[in-house]
Amino acid sequence: MKLSAKNVLVLVVCCLTMCLTGCKKSSTSNYDVSVTVTGLVGTGLVLQLNNADNLSIYANGVSTFSGQLLSGYTYAVSILKNPGLPQQTCTLANASGTVASASITNITVTCLPVEFAYVVSSGIQVVAPYVIDQTTGALVSEGAPVSTGNSPVALAVDSTGRYAYAVATDNGVSTVSMYLGNPATGLWLSAGAAVSASPVASPDSMGIAVDPGSKYVYVANSAVNTISGFNINSGTAALTCFGIAGNVCPSVPAASTGNGPTGLASAQSAGNSYLYATNFSDGNVSQYLINATNGALTSMGTAPAGNHPAAIVLSPKIKTSAGTFGPFLFVVNTSDDTVSGYSINAGLLTSTGAATNSGGSAPAAIAVSSTGFAYVVNSGSASIAAYSVSVGGELTSLGAPVATGNNPVSVSVDPAAKFVYVANQADGTISIYPINAGGTLGTATTQAVGSSPVIVLAS
Repeated sequence: MKLSAKNVLVLVVCCLTMCLTGCKKSSTSNYDVSVTVTGLVGTGLVLQLNNADNLSIYANGVSTFSGQLLSGYTYAVSILKNPGLPQQTCTLANASGTVASASITNITVTCLPVEFAYVVSSGIQVVAPYVIDQTTGALVSEGAPVSTGNSPVALAVDSTGRYAYAVATDNGVSTVSMYLGNPATGLWLSAGAAVSASPVASPDSMGIAVDPGSKYVYVANSAVNTISGFNINSGTAALTCFGIAGNVCPSVPAASTGNGPTGLASAQSAGNSYLYATNFSDGNVSQYLINATNGALTSMGTAPAGNHPAAIVLSPKIKTSAGTFGPFLFVVNTSDDTVSGYSINAGLLTSTGAATNSGGSAPAAIAVSSTGFAYVVNSGSASIAAYSVSVGGELTSLGAPVATGNNPVSVSVDPAAKFVYVANQADGTISIYPINAGGTLGTATTQAVGSSPVIVLAS
């Protein structure tokens, strides 16, 4: 039979396609190429077979390319597009080979867990969301920022990632901005107009914390030595004052503090929830039992700290070759350049030993990794110091501090314990440090994030 020019063209195109991805036929001599995807959260993942056959992936599990291959043909699968919203990095395994009279089923695509970071900028009064690039540590913009009040000073996010709150204090007015978060995308939506942080003028609200059960929010009012309390609406993230009889909204019963409460942290111990407040002028930490039913606070006395304690942080549980231990509470003492550490027993704080030198002057913040390392930023000396955390909570220096940008005021470690982030307020930048195997810090990269970043929080 004589073939026409048109028929010859069709045969050539089909043969060329078979060389690349195969013609889809019912013949048993054609074989599928499938991939198994895990860890996918974002959208838009696209794979490609032999640079020709595209496969869009919408969910975890097994997906199969439309084209088939003949036995003896080579195959190579590549990632044409990584997912976005949120952005993820995915990797391939067993991505190439030769078909040997059987479908290919051992190709895997693993998408890394999504990590987010939030940067609060006082110069432009916003919280900006980012996705952490888990290869470089860079912060990739995830969407539009949300507004805060004027001069934001503190940020708290609950353990689920659904509720977030920012305190701002400006010209005698302190407010709490409320946000409902999407744990999958990292994006926040306003939960309504900001609420007053205190019933009195000039409260100088400085610290904020969410209780471990994600039911209550507490705000430290430095100028009037009180703690304000709010109930969280579980559906909207909106706050309402406790309003317990006999108290002016939104004060908390039995929540008077020492002088100049500045930082707040919450923890669980022996089945109960507790709140801790650093008293800047008194050099100690107030301890409270949280009433699980109404959020009221019962004083449990104070624990000694250093000179002018300010920032207070609860470490995650620490997992090392020595086992799992902690969590511990750490307090930064700004005027004697030290860090105090505490273990928690039924809510009461016990010192883990003598205060540790911060490695510089005017320490401003501390962050602790789940792998047992702590990082302290020193605002006065523009440096960051690294420490190991022992099973008893003691800090041991890992060497000389390294430089940050100007006026570092906040520090955070990503959940995977791969990177440390420092907010340099005077520079408008974030310093990003890779964490070495022994907990020391690698060479930093610097990323501009806007006017006067005062908080960086990786989650």
